[in-house]
Amino acid sequence: MTPSALAIGIGAAAKAFAALTVAAAVLVLWLASPAFPQVAISAEQEKELYTALLQARIPNPPPASFNASVGMEVPAGVELYPMPGEIRIDPVRRYRFTVMLDEVVLVDPATRKVVLVLRLPHE
Repeated sequence: MTPSALAIGIGAAAKAFAALTVAAAVLVLWLASPAFPQVAISAEQEKELYTALLQARIPNPPPASFNASVGMEVPAGVELYPMPGEIRIDPVRRYRFTVMLDEVVLVDPATRKVVLVLRLPHE
């Protein structure tokens, strides 16, 4: 192998290694980030929010077949409602919600992904 061929081979290997390093760094950052926004509210705030939103009058509740879980995308046919003005819990103000029987579902309006499901509190 000639010196110039060896230099080309080493240069290509270095570029491949650099690309692999960048790809690995991106993967690590992606794995470290949450798949959905985290809603950081206290148990007392959850209870307050649950009670207030459960009493909200929504004209079109989701169909009985709707089963929400955190991270899932809400189907386009499910109507989402803005947070009522009396809700003063800052971390949830930007979300939309719907109510299904005894569940309150908070949804990120930008992605339509469920960020929090509040169920009947157990005392």
